[in-house]
Amino acid sequence: MSVLRQIIGSDPPAAISITNQRETIVIWDRATGAPIHNAIVWRDRRTANIFVSLRASGVEPMVQARAGPLLDRYFSATKLKWLLDTIPGARAQQRACWLQARSTAFSCGS
Repeated sequence: MSVLRQIIGSDPPAAISITNQRETIVIWDRATGAPIHNAIVWRDRRTANIFVSLRASGVEPMVQARAGPLLDRYFSATKLKWLLDTIPGARAQQRACWLQARSTAFSCGS
């Protein structure tokens, strides 16, 4: 945060945008804050079967109505599902609020 304060100075911006490397995803350990597995990058196709199942189930119109875009293999949701379903203990270890906890006084708890 100190780096952001140095960049921003005393004149607060109208908006701040935070982006990642496209749809790359990582899960952090709830207790240690360390990644529990390597990041899955946006071009990774190991979740293609999840995407195919979603499309075949007919949920694409609902997803598009709620989120905007059509289903696509590069979206992070299927990567998150793959990590949670594949990495032993991932569901118990995940820390979904890591960025919020690191950028504010908020605590994710234990």
